[in-house]
Amino acid sequence: MALGALIGAYQEDDSGGLRALIPLAGRTLLEYQVRCAAAAAAAPIVVVVERVPQALQDAFERLRLDGIGVFPVSDVHEAVSRFEAGAMIL
Repeated sequence: MALGALIGAYQEDDSGGLRALIPLAGRTLLEYQVRCAAAAAAAPIVVVVERVPQALQDAFERLRLDGIGVFPVSDVHEAVSRFEAGAMIL
């Protein structure tokens, strides 16, 4: 059975920036999480976002350049449509 990953990247820190962009292990938290999901063979990797600031767009582009497919979505209905019925979700 397929394994997919659903990651939320919409929570803000105390300064109003996205928590997903906090640096971790030389990358953003989001990149770290996506790379861990990809290493576990998760596909698709869906990221729920409310807004996509340039720093988040840059993180998505770095992931894509490394061959990791990531799909930003803005609502739950769009997120659900990315997964096959019955798929396990990380």
